[in-house]
Amino acid sequence: MLTFKKVLIGELIAYRKRHKITQSEFALKIGVAQQVISKFEKGEVEPRITFIEKLVLGMGKELAIK
Repeated sequence: MLTFKKVLIGELIAYRKRHKITQSEFALKIGVAQQVISKFEKGEVEPRITFIEKLVLGMGKELAIK
């Protein structure tokens, strides 16, 4: 079963590949350190809602709870 975190990690990695941007470039875009993106993509951290919001908005998406 995919967790929300795993889905979000997959979306982020796919977004970066589609747009050909590095972790550093995406981190700069959303205002966090590159290490934060790296640790998140590796599943090493539990994201806070503020970080999730930055990720989602940075990818040009909306977050909806259904």
